[in-house]
Amino acid sequence: MIQNEMLPIEFWEFQLGVGYVYYGVSKNVKYSAPYPEYGEKLWRRAQSNLHDIFCDKLEPKESIKELLDGDIRTIADGILSIIIATYEVTLAIGVPLTAIVMKKGIYKFCSTKAKSKKKMNLKEVIENKSLKK
Repeated sequence: MIQNEMLPIEFWEFQLGVGYVYYGVSKNVKYSAPYPEYGEKLWRRAQSNLHDIFCDKLEPKESIKELLDGDIRTIADGILSIIIATYEVTLAIGVPLTAIVMKKGIYKFCSTKAKSKKKMNLKEVIENKSLKK
């Protein structure tokens, strides 16, 4: 799905919102929530965290540049692995974050300052469900 260029960033923000809402809940629980809103908020909060791990100032870190020499599947796997290992999140959160970074392009992502005004630990935001407060 990450390779599907027909899926817009809004689709991935929706998926991120779903992953956020269902993170750490029982399998049989069903919610109705503003998934796109949560996904957009989580993306805004995640940008500065992701910028720190992928970028050196306004360009990708050398280790990320090396990763970019591979095919798209290798790049996606590498970015996803880094996100999951760093923040200890599920695929339901890691895949949308990876897709958004890839949709934006790593060079453009790194050259753009994060929109979040206050830096928060991404793992804490997800575990504490602080977007809902």
